[in-house]
Amino acid sequence: ELSGAEKEEAKKDMERMLAYIDKLNELDTEGVEPMTHRFPLTNVFREDIPGEESLPHPGLAERELINRESILKNAPEQKEKEILSLTAVQLGKKIKEREVTCREALEAVFAQIRRREPELNCYVTLEEEKAFKQAEEVQRGIDEGTLTGLLAGVPVAVKDNMCIEGMRTTCSSKILENFVPAYTAEAVQRLRKAGAVIIGKTNMDEFAMGSTTETSAFGVTRNPWNPDHVPGGSSGGSCAAVAANECFYALGSDTGGSIRQPSS
Repeated sequence: ELSGAEKEEAKKDMERMLAYIDKLNELDTEGVEPMTHRFPLTNVFREDIPGEESLPHPGLAERELINRESILKNAPEQKEKEILSLTAVQLGKKIKEREVTCREALEAVFAQIRRREPELNCYVTLEEEKAFKQAEEVQRGIDEGTLTGLLAGVPVAVKDNMCIEGMRTTCSSKILENFVPAYTAEAVQRLRKAGAVIIGKTNMDEFAMGSTTETSAFGVTRNPWNPDHVPGGSSGGSCAAVAANECFYALGSDTGGSIRQPSS
């Protein structure tokens, strides 16, 4: 498995090769006898770009067929989609079997958050830097065999009425807007001991008093399946984040249906 630095270096190598090919393509080779024969173009990165055999004028230069950005970016995006399609348990298994790294899972989640969060507003607080640091520590534990649980390395979100030491916890209220706890809830402690990677705190009805996640002081959470509808509540942020693939699972709280109602 390549590290992040190795992937960046491989990307730079590919960019240098493509730049060199561009320079070669600029050379005037008219009248020069070919010394090699071209193989039919096979694009391993995308299935929706036609190969040379399907073009109306075979022999078109490769650089006219495949956009450089498609080559450099599409392969990681494809893996990202595959990761996001997994359940929490499936991802945990792939991490344990070294098919996916903790960092890759986290990168996929934060990419999805950047795409969908402006519309959905599932989170009150996101802790990206802390999450990646935690993912590194968890990955070491997995590699060393000290973390063997089903969900080790799997990104999780936590409803914003559960305290996490050093992380803003607001209960979606302006009253607690800047409250940073000095202790961590038992449920979250147990997740951490099992190797879970915490992304941040999810939106909710203020002080969990509501059933639509519309009473939050930090804005309404939208339903990922239909943004014109509510996601339910009061754990609507957690449930919407899971439904939108902005995390793989999430903690909520329930007294009169606050998990059951949005989960349905």
